[in-house]
This record gives sequence, C-alpha cells and structure tokens, in this order.
Amino acid sequence: ARRAVTVLESHPNLDLNDLMQRVDRALSGSRGAVMALLRLDDRNRTAEFVGVGNIGVHVHSNLVIKPISKNGIVGYRLPQLLRLTYTYNSGDIFVLYSDGITSRFVTEPLPDLHQPPQQIAEEILTRFGKENDDATVVVVRCE
Repeated sequence: ARRAVTVLESHPNLDLNDLMQRVDRALSGSRGAVMALLRLDDRNRTAEFVGVGNIGVHVHSNLVIKPISKNGIVGYRLPQLLRLTYTYNSGDIFVLYSDGITSRFVTEPLPDLHQPPQQIAEEILTRFGKENDDATVVVVRCE
C-alpha cells in the first residue's frame, strides 16, 4: 500500500490510466491490490473514474452516473483500463466500497444522506459490512 500511496502523492495530476499503470508497476512482485481512482474537478463539475478489482461505486445523483471497475489485480494482472468521465451536480454523493460490504447495500434504503460523509460511511459499514471480511467505505459529497 505504501508503494501505491507514494506513486499517487508523486503524480497527483497525471491521467488516471497512466497513474494506475504506474501503481501497477510499483506493486509488481507483491500480492497486488484492488484499487479505484476518483478525481473530481469542481470547476468543470466533472468526475473521472478508473477502477480495478472488486471495488463498487454507488452514486446518489439525479444524473445517470454508473462507474464500473474492471476485473483484475493492480500489480499482478492489470486489465485494459476503462476511464469514465461524468458530469456531476452540487450535492451528489459518491460511495466507493470494497467487497466487505454486502450487495444488498445498493438495493436497500440508505442512511440520511444529509449527515456528514463520515457518518454516512460509518452507518453503511455498520448496516452492510460482512462479519467475516474486512471492509472499506469512502463517501464523498460534492459541493
């Protein structure tokens, strides 16, 4: 993970596909990782996404935004990358989550989305986290 963070911190403005390829090279020879990159441009109201592995993304918006992660492992078997770009609105909420969150997360009513993002993430983890798996949830509210 440290090698991936070093690459991300060293090249924050690089194209997301190029950034993912650099992380792939940095993680070569390791167990690898699943990973998603989301870049929000608040000036142009665009979101760019590229994901590898079982990282889910659920977006609360009045626009159709459906990011898709490709099967693979960063550092071991990087797939052909698919960078997706979307327009977003103020107030939209992006929820990125690992496979430690049950699939019913996207079909059941969600917590009060007016809460701070940290509280939303904690409630998702509490309600939908699998007991026998590690889980990660990141919630981003666009202003």
